[in-house]
Amino acid sequence: MAFKPRRPKKPEEMLPEGIEPLDMPGAQYQDITSLVPPKVEALLLNALKERAREKCKKWLDAYTDCTRDKVFDIFSACREQLQDMNECLHQYTDESQQQQIREKWMEQQRRKRRAIGRALGPEPMDM
Repeated sequence: MAFKPRRPKKPEEMLPEGIEPLDMPGAQYQDITSLVPPKVEALLLNALKERAREKCKKWLDAYTDCTRDKVFDIFSACREQLQDMNECLHQYTDESQQQQIREKWMEQQRRKRRAIGRALGPEPMDM
């Protein structure tokens, strides 16, 4: 059996089901999450989690101190500290925060594209 290469997908075939491109040049898509590449998404989420850890350091340290010398009774002895730590972390990593960081990344990409377009100057006109 011979190897048959696949044809590259058209951009509209790569969109998740139910997401339609807008009918305009340089189309923007309705769902911003489909525009963020998976690797970038992972980096953005890691940055969001790191920021949450920095802001919740007090609660993380309290939980760490509580669990330091415990082996079997961690969950029962440190339940309150765990709950406080999780509440703090969740307020900085919930879905709205994730969406906000995606939108911020998309805006940076738009600004970069605009700056590149201005640097290249106007396109030559066909006559």
